Amino acid sequence: MIPSSIIPARLKYIIILTGFLIAVYLWSCPVAAAAENNLQTQFTQGKHLFESGEYEAAFPIFFALFVNNPGDPEINFYLGRTAFEKKDYESAIMAFERILIMQPDTSRVKLEIARCHLKLGANETAKKIFNEILKSNPPTVVAENINHFLSAIEASEKKHHFSGLITLATGDDDNVAAAPADSTIQLRDLTVTAEKAQRDIVYSNTTLFNYQYKNITDLLSWKASLVTYNAHYDTNDDLDLNYIGLTTGPSLQKNNLGLELLGNANHLRQDDEDYLTSYGAGATFSYQFNPGYLSSLTIKWENRDYDLLDDRDSDNFALSNSHILILGQSTISLTLSGEEEKAASDQNSFQRYQAALTYSYKLPSDLTFSAWYQFQASNYQAENSFENEKRADKFQSGTTGFSKPLWQSGDSISSLAAYVNYTYTDSSSNITLYDYQKTSLNLGLTLVF
Repeated sequence: MIPSSIIPARLKYIIILTGFLIAVYLWSCPVAAAAENNLQTQFTQGKHLFESGEYEAAFPIFFALFVNNPGDPEINFYLGRTAFEKKDYESAIMAFERILIMQPDTSRVKLEIARCHLKLGANETAKKIFNEILKSNPPTVVAENINHFLSAIEASEKKHHFSGLITLATGDDDNVAAAPADSTIQLRDLTVTAEKAQRDIVYSNTTLFNYQYKNITDLLSWKASLVTYNAHYDTNDDLDLNYIGLTTGPSLQKNNLGLELLGNANHLRQDDEDYLTSYGAGATFSYQFNPGYLSSLTIKWENRDYDLLDDRDSDNFALSNSHILILGQSTISLTLSGEEEKAASDQNSFQRYQAALTYSYKLPSDLTFSAWYQFQASNYQAENSFENEKRADKFQSGTTGFSKPLWQSGDSISSLAAYVNYTYTDSSSNITLYDYQKTSLNLGLTLVF
């Protein structure tokens, strides 16, 4: 062993420094490995949150990973996708463009950038990028997606839009005239025998035509809808109905907020005679909270003129609030409303409150199950001419059924579906004349275009 006294001082320092560096290296290896493992754990966690739709929670994880490694293409990709889902399209574009700096020929990333521009309303920029990708002969699936986006852009830039539906139906109704449950009715001091419930077959058709003129301004458009309904009874042809209604007015849409100011005119005939003519106006405010939740508030006034029942001529004021919620395969709709009708005769004036709940669920084999429930309470202002008391009614109706598409066009715009449903109705009143129950079974075909 060499005595330390004869080792030069400089060599001592070199030996000590070398030993220190070796120790630091040996210590740092597991630390670096642990840090790398921690980053991978964070990335896996962020990816799981993204795939679960928890974009708000995933974004800060990917952003922290980006700060630590700004040149990683995979981190930038998920950062951009998460920003896109958060509707932060500018940040998404910046993340995707960082990938293109390193990988300029990545069609998938260009596609994501085009989608961002589309969301920002830069249609021309989006179309240019889409067409550039198509020229590079992308995979079939990518090309199909691009053509879908280009078709959507073309449709959005059209000024005139038409849509509608036609329904043909037949039904079996066991009480077509809403005959009282008790055929013996006491009206003050008079006993009356009412007709018993009659079963009949009804054939009906419904048509709806919608028109929208866009590009008045970026936010404003004009809407119009025409609806007709015709019902023919096999035996009780005095109940035949013919209805036509027109609704039209301006529509304003800005981001998730919508406003419609619509006027309407309607005419109803029964047994080939004029029965009711009405006109009115209303306003609907709507807000799309997220892709699966829409809420709206409608205020409406209508003047009603009965051709043969002058004491029922009235002004009707209505307020309703609707909510539509989509949860996976389920769609839930709830509407709460109230109305007041001021008639020429006080005994026909009333206040009415209503709740309607609809539920539908998409089953396997393209079947859709649906259920609908309605409750309605009406309180009349003056004593009824048949009784020495004010009329008060409670109405309940429940429907359940199934529908199935039979055909769909290649662009998914037009379709033909069949449906079957069963309805039970119960109406109770303190005036016996208005107590009744009925059931109906209906079959139909609906063409949407």
